[in-house]
Amino acid sequence: MFTDIKSAISFMKERQNLGIKPGLHRMEYMLEALHHPEKKLKVIHVGGTNGKGSVTSFLEEALLKHNYNVGTFTSPSLDRLHDHIQRNKQSITDDEFIQSLEQLYPVIQRLDEQDNSPTEFEILVMIAIVYLATNVDIAIFEVGMGGKEDSTNCLRPILSIITTIGLDHTSFLGESYAEIAEHKAGIIKPFTPIITGVQQKEALNVIERKASQEDAVIYRLGQEFHIKSIHEQTCTFIASKHSVDIEIQMKGMHQIENAAVALMGLYVLKEQGFNLNDPITLQALKEAHVPGRFEVISLHPTIIVDGAHNVEGIQTFVQTVKRYYQKKKKRLLFAVFCDKPFVKMLDALQNEFDEIIVTTFNHPRSAKREDFYEIFHDNLFYQEDWKLALDTMIDDAKEDEAIFVVGSLHFVGKVRKHFV
Repeated sequence: MFTDIKSAISFMKERQNLGIKPGLHRMEYMLEALHHPEKKLKVIHVGGTNGKGSVTSFLEEALLKHNYNVGTFTSPSLDRLHDHIQRNKQSITDDEFIQSLEQLYPVIQRLDEQDNSPTEFEILVMIAIVYLATNVDIAIFEVGMGGKEDSTNCLRPILSIITTIGLDHTSFLGESYAEIAEHKAGIIKPFTPIITGVQQKEALNVIERKASQEDAVIYRLGQEFHIKSIHEQTCTFIASKHSVDIEIQMKGMHQIENAAVALMGLYVLKEQGFNLNDPITLQALKEAHVPGRFEVISLHPTIIVDGAHNVEGIQTFVQTVKRYYQKKKKRLLFAVFCDKPFVKMLDALQNEFDEIIVTTFNHPRSAKREDFYEIFHDNLFYQEDWKLALDTMIDDAKEDEAIFVVGSLHFVGKVRKHFV
């Protein structure tokens, strides 16, 4: 059916023109046709605007160190389509990808014939379910967008997590925190614990109401669990039965909060019967890292990449830059999707960098020169070729300078691949 991985990837790419199609009826149809492979999975479902990747990484590292076979479905991927789906940090192989897709193919054909074609993302989620159902002890699935109508919401998790809520994907999810929270809170399931790092009151109210409706025990950062004595990347984590000191390597106050959310999740899993102990868990939190999130990819000169791709992400990025690079001269290379609020994002960056170069990259959604028209001024320029822009920045870099590459994770992935 699919002679090689190129034909399988080509088939998936053809589905990109279907765009985003919210709703779960196609997922439910495919799962029913395959006799519900999702029922074999123990799943942690992770939603939220920012922080999903970091929380997933903390959870994955801890579970792996306790000798569990751990599957992950993450979105977006920094590099290949395969990298969305991993088992024990190893991406699904070409043969495994093809085999899972071929199991699905007759069902996809039936939906196509009904003029109800599944999207690339829906098929990708299905491949993850089919593959991980027989290969892992526990799987961590990140929500793609929103929650309530996201393709991953066909799962029945043992634990749900909502990290943060910000104003992203507003054309699909709504313009207010409360509207977006309605979508995010859609992953809360009956009698299933929900952990959240959300602090924004309007959004938190929605999550609390949904948890109450579903009889889901809720654990809130700042209420059922806390962090205190914060210094650099260390803090004390406190919950009703626990008080431990955390140290992490990931930079930024937001990562301390993400680690606390993940640790609360691990304690809930322990109550459910998972064999977890504090010394191993705390070492795992210390070692966890996420490629493309305030990641140093070069020391001479200093180059840092960060996939901050919405306003809240940019604000957090700026706070972290101020904390660690206040005294350095700073130059920034920026590229983002055209549907992002890039004017607000650049406004948040404007006063913190000595020079900002806006660029583009090879992706149908990438913002181009014409999208940025009329926003260029004294320290903000445009360069079509991101490699040329970056090479020039590197050639001109002085010892006291730091170069930052920021924006879409797709862009950051390309830059990272160029270096790593």
